[in-house]
Amino acid sequence: MVNSRQILTNSPELETFMQECDNRNYTNNNSLKALKFEWCMETGGSWWGSYNNNRLVALSGIHPFKDGYRALFRGAQIELKPGDGLSKYQKQNWAFNDHLLLQIEWAKSPNIYITTSPYDDKDRSGKMSRIHRSAIVLEKQGVFSYVNEEEVFYVPQVIWKVNKERYYEVRN
Repeated sequence: MVNSRQILTNSPELETFMQECDNRNYTNNNSLKALKFEWCMETGGSWWGSYNNNRLVALSGIHPFKDGYRALFRGAQIELKPGDGLSKYQKQNWAFNDHLLLQIEWAKSPNIYITTSPYDDKDRSGKMSRIHRSAIVLEKQGVFSYVNEEEVFYVPQVIWKVNKERYYEVRN
């Protein structure tokens, strides 16, 4: 059974997920501290997880940011979403397909942002630069629009604004 839902507390499933992230060198996701789990909740944010056969396979947060919310915060997945395979619309990505929709609905904000890192200097997995390149493709598809590059939590980030209408189109 596959589903995505809000995560409100630490759990054994989250502990197992963080251990798997550590095994894969996903350093932003291998502990509650690295995730900024409590900080996200304390600032008015929330966490979302996707489960496949009762196993947590993807996680991302959302928190207040600028004049809206920053979605897909600390997003990670340990298996691809079943279905269509690789896609320029990120259909293989649990967070982009499932969490973002739920986070947009939860936030009830006109402004939803996503950040990416174009640099791999702190990411031994190599995934961050691939996610950044995917954001560039999504910008060309009209799903994201470039805002600027700035330091967020002492790390250079590219900030993208989500075009919710276009996101809903490509998601369907």
